[in-house]
Amino acid sequence: MNSENGNSDPRAHSSGRWSMLGYLVAGLGMGAVAGILLAPKSGEETREWIAGKYQDGIETVNAKVRQTSQRVSNMLDQGQEQVTQAVDAGREAFKKASAGV
Repeated sequence: MNSENGNSDPRAHSSGRWSMLGYLVAGLGMGAVAGILLAPKSGEETREWIAGKYQDGIETVNAKVRQTSQRVSNMLDQGQEQVTQAVDAGREAFKKASAGV
């Protein structure tokens, strides 16, 4: 659907980009599989290579999970400290206001 200035609907344009990205990813995946299947290495060597890459990926993901977990823990600790400080400040303000009344 074209608007008065000749531009198409942005949602349709965005959908086309996702479609193209999907085809790109699918093509890369098929190329990788074909490359593995047609590789000059023996089946055992290929399986060992795949297993090694799999282990590397698992180790990388685990490291990222540990880093993210530590960051979230630090953020929660900081948030808890800020809430504690705010509650303490509120109590002090309430005590001062109550004493002044």
